[in-house]
Amino acid sequence: MGEGVIIKGIGGFYYIMTETGEEIRCRMKGSFRTKDIKPAVGDRVAFSEGKQGDGVVTAIRERVNYITRPSAANVDYSLIVFAVKDPDPDYLLLDKLLADNVLKNVPSDICITKCDLADPGEVDYIRDNYRDACEKIFTVASLDGEGIEEIKEFLRGKTTLLRGVSGAGKSSLINALTGDELQQTGEISRKTRRGKNTTRASVLIPLERDTFILDTPGFSEFTLKDIEYDFLWKYYPEFYEHSDCRYLNCVHINEPGCEVKEAVASGEISALRYGNYKTIYEEMKKAPKEY
Repeated sequence: MGEGVIIKGIGGFYYIMTETGEEIRCRMKGSFRTKDIKPAVGDRVAFSEGKQGDGVVTAIRERVNYITRPSAANVDYSLIVFAVKDPDPDYLLLDKLLADNVLKNVPSDICITKCDLADPGEVDYIRDNYRDACEKIFTVASLDGEGIEEIKEFLRGKTTLLRGVSGAGKSSLINALTGDELQQTGEISRKTRRGKNTTRASVLIPLERDTFILDTPGFSEFTLKDIEYDFLWKYYPEFYEHSDCRYLNCVHINEPGCEVKEAVASGEISALRYGNYKTIYEEMKKAPKEY
């Protein structure tokens, strides 16, 4: 009997890193399938020796948290990676990922990549609009690796989940952090201007003994789930300071005497973030069964 953490799953096999750093290939115990238990990268598991050299996972330990898309478990922190160009920033998707991390009780920050491609003022525009959405906004220049050491120091001692669109630079960031070409990098489609997904499955990558990066496949669409649209505002942390509205059940859309709307008008809350909030709210309201 041994203990370890799932670092990847491929073709029905799960690869377990043991406490001594050894990698063991395992299959799941058959009863997991009948109980519809789906393991995730990051799960802490118990395993026993199986036949023909492969182990068998016999138990999945209780999770601290679980992210459904991409599938990941037991993360300490999430870094949302998106590029200033190629592909252009999708601020609506960024807001959804930030809100989902709040829902999953996972602290998160933003990493802006390809800053060497930015036009004057573009990076400052992002900083100004997201300064109250998270604690830190990291910037990385693709050509010279500027900003990598700051990120590496901040991630030390954490298991960090990377989330973001295809082509945003997650694989390049991992290669810069590890100092090796571990991950294949892709190009931007000329036709769609979207990234081509080079990461096919979630993989837990060790940076140091107690530091891990969880690389995940990119995506271009994301649906918030398990949030009632009337409570969406609670997943925008900067709204809390301005929520002493006239009506206790104010959702900060059309109600009079709304402090959030007043804060937007005065520039205390980002108009970009508030516009995204209204768009997501309407999406959820029109299709509540999807959320």
